[in-house]
Amino acid sequence: MAWERIVADFEASQTVLLATLEGLSTEDLLAPLPAEKNPFRVDCMAEQLAVFSFHESYHVGQLGLLRRLLGKKGAIA
Repeated sequence: MAWERIVADFEASQTVLLATLEGLSTEDLLAPLPAEKNPFRVDCMAEQLAVFSFHESYHVGQLGLLRRLLGKKGAIA
């Protein structure tokens, strides 16, 4: 898959994600989650979003380590 396509697909997914997040009400965020949609075993959607954010940022850190293993400089000084 061409890099340009990957970037375009990512940008499109972010547009959908942001629209979905903006549409969530306080009630949506505080509602209990069904077990099958609760891999982190938290109490509500707000907590799941917080855990998922941390989870994804952990992967970004892993990519930074991979850069250095490949001999590239760190992206952050």
